[in-house]
Amino acid sequence: MRVTACIHTLCMIEYSELIKVHLMTISKEQAESALQDLEHAGHRSATLYKYAKIAPHLILWGCVWMAAYGSSDALPAEAGLIWLIANSVGAALSIGIARANGWAAGKEHRRIGAILLTLVAFTMATFAILPPHSGRQMSAFVPLLIATAYILLGIWHGRRLVILGVLIGALTLLGFFLLHSHFNLWMATVGGSALILTGAWLKRV
Repeated sequence: MRVTACIHTLCMIEYSELIKVHLMTISKEQAESALQDLEHAGHRSATLYKYAKIAPHLILWGCVWMAAYGSSDALPAEAGLIWLIANSVGAALSIGIARANGWAAGKEHRRIGAILLTLVAFTMATFAILPPHSGRQMSAFVPLLIATAYILLGIWHGRRLVILGVLIGALTLLGFFLLHSHFNLWMATVGGSALILTGAWLKRV
């Protein structure tokens, strides 16, 4: 919220003089339209700033997905250990990226951490009540949960995250129902690629 407010304030300062010059020569409707355009520019700048912060995390976890799902397809008996290692490495690198980007402190960072912990707790509780009957079910459930989280996050922070969530969810369901073997390889290829490509997309203005 502080970042959004700062960006909005900078935009107001940058364009305030220009607005003052024209306020005396334009109509009320034109003035209101100019102020709305200014507010829209401030919101867009804030959204792009958040995209730039999120992008490296998506690229990182896209690589993690490729490595973990691909290894799980080759070594299904070791899938649990593979994901434990992959998630531990990914989490450590995510924390490093967050600190480098100045997200190590503040309400925003704590909220994101709380959301992640909630998702982990929900997944564990769900598996305790409704244990999966196959590895494919477990491999599909987690991406669907993550896709849902991206959609909800995107509702607040930008439609590109909504698109990512819908894409991951659709690809997961497509692979689960059409591929009865090598589902993990499918998720490594299309799921990992979706995260990486979306991360690169978020970096674009």
